[in-house]
Amino acid sequence: MNMSIDDKRLDALRLTGDPEADTLVEALLGTDQKQKLYVVLRCKSWEEINTSVIYAPLYDFLLNGNELPDWADKKEIEKATALFRSNGNEFLFMLGIVSLPYCYAAAKGALSLYYTEKIRKNTDARLLETSAFIVEIMKPDAFKKRGVGFLALKQLRIRHAMARFYLKNIPAITEMNELPINQEDMAGTNLAFSYMAIRAMPKIGVRIPIDRANSYMHFWAVVSHLMGIEEELLPKTMKDAFHLEKKISGRQFRSSREGKELTKQLIEHYKANIPNIATVQLIRPLVRYMVGDKVAGTIGLKDNTWCDPMGRLMGLLPLFKRFVFPPVQSFESIVKQIENRLQTLAKS
Repeated sequence: MNMSIDDKRLDALRLTGDPEADTLVEALLGTDQKQKLYVVLRCKSWEEINTSVIYAPLYDFLLNGNELPDWADKKEIEKATALFRSNGNEFLFMLGIVSLPYCYAAAKGALSLYYTEKIRKNTDARLLETSAFIVEIMKPDAFKKRGVGFLALKQLRIRHAMARFYLKNIPAITEMNELPINQEDMAGTNLAFSYMAIRAMPKIGVRIPIDRANSYMHFWAVVSHLMGIEEELLPKTMKDAFHLEKKISGRQFRSSREGKELTKQLIEHYKANIPNIATVQLIRPLVRYMVGDKVAGTIGLKDNTWCDPMGRLMGLLPLFKRFVFPPVQSFESIVKQIENRLQTLAKS
């Protein structure tokens, strides 16, 4: 696949979000039907959807189009999700230590994330809900008929459309003259969750064969398609992802106040919530090491008297990662833990 998309086309894609979901959400948020959106977002299964009273066009949106694209390879999908399930701890570690900081390096995308965070004011909730989404789409039957993966992706599209609806009224966003959470931004985010996570794995001593890495990229291309991302932004191999990541990061990575603040919030969250004292002490040099010097400098993690010598020690991470990582858990245990935390969050 040729990922040599040019700047003119990418500029045009920054004016596009998810037309189907955006039209639906705009029609509902200004009416007394808007609560139906929140009803849908709380549903955990298709059975709940079918037993809820839902606005007809919203119901149609949820039920239509829940099919894999013709080019999807079910065997590759099975390999990819099995890879995640057998390395769940490591992939979720990558989410918070690599993927999110990577997203904060894109100045325009970070601006949207910053104001979304200000609306929600809860880093823990954002991390938890993102983890829950990824775990849902990695379940063995997620994309079989009536699978929970299809529902999770429709809910994500609604969340993105709702965020776009509110963000477009914020002056700092409107000054950009483009749509927040646009096609290029969503493609970049999915690269952060897939390509960047795979690429960083050797730093913690996890070696993933290239065929499995390509399976993982194929799976995320399917996920991106189901999210409404344009075909030309769907890398299906590590090689394709390399070229697209290089193009997008070259266009979008700039230091910004919002990106630095989001990074600061994330690190403070870890310090406050992770009981492992080694992780608390090492979190800043750890993030810098995992994302690399270029991204780290962009998000405000510059060298200092503490970071520099500790950063040099990070190369030994595979040798002492048992002191940094939580105990190894089965995929089922991870799912249960996330579900319990979500229930606790809902009650708070």
